[in-house]
Amino acid sequence: MIITLPSTSPAQHHLSAALACGKIQRGATDRLALILKAAYDLGQPQAGDIHPALPAGSPEPVAESDETAAGFGTGAQCELSLRKQRSDVIVAGWLSDLAAPVHGIEGHVRVAEQDWLTRRTPDEAQVPADGDAQRNLFGWQPRDLAPRRLAPNPPEDDPLLPANYTADFENSYRRSATGPVFDAPADRNAGPVPASTVIELAQWVHGHPTEAISYRLRTPAVPGYTAQLRAWCGHGPDTARHWSVAGRIALRCDTLVVHPARHRAVLLWRGDWDRELVTPAHWRAVQILEGGV
Repeated sequence: MIITLPSTSPAQHHLSAALACGKIQRGATDRLALILKAAYDLGQPQAGDIHPALPAGSPEPVAESDETAAGFGTGAQCELSLRKQRSDVIVAGWLSDLAAPVHGIEGHVRVAEQDWLTRRTPDEAQVPADGDAQRNLFGWQPRDLAPRRLAPNPPEDDPLLPANYTADFENSYRRSATGPVFDAPADRNAGPVPASTVIELAQWVHGHPTEAISYRLRTPAVPGYTAQLRAWCGHGPDTARHWSVAGRIALRCDTLVVHPARHRAVLLWRGDWDRELVTPAHWRAVQILEGGV
């Protein structure tokens, strides 16, 4: 299928997109999903020490596989999830230089002055139990930890998901009851990542919250995006101007990844639909439009 990005002026060079196909529950029919990714430079802080999100001069491709972590590398994960039950907020790396091994680090992600994610540790000496927590303030939940661990683990060629699969498996925000404790208070990340909203990242050593280092940014004022689905009817000319509109899907902003050391952030929007909405062989294009459905 052809993907066309918004044709607004000025050109949106910070956008990239990809399609994915698969099942969202055991025994279900295949679904198609569009993933739209936007890259932003976090500019010089303005009033309130808030970094504005400015469209980057070039896009970042949608990650199609997990990144191999090295040292303090992020270990970013594949972004081709079909659907996410909640919103992910990732803080890659740290807000200040830390010596390895890190220990006793706590922090929060605060959206519109409310805690979305928290990180706590029992004392100053605790070294994180997993590699991701040793590399990132709020990184990617390892796939071998609950609730992302699949049991039984299906063989690679198994076309069906295991019975215990849910969309929560696709969420990569950190959650763990031990070493350190990652929490999502009041499930506030159940909604989408809001536009034009101040997000505060904070990091401190256990017992010293008054010495916290913070990083504040404002998400861009994006009006939202819609995927317009185009398909061939199965007879007559198979050319772009004859492809009919088979549906419109509102895209949900479900992922924010912040790289404080690089003053960089990316947002991802996502939407999925039934692959058999039309004869699968007749799908032709997805047009990404600004605004809602």
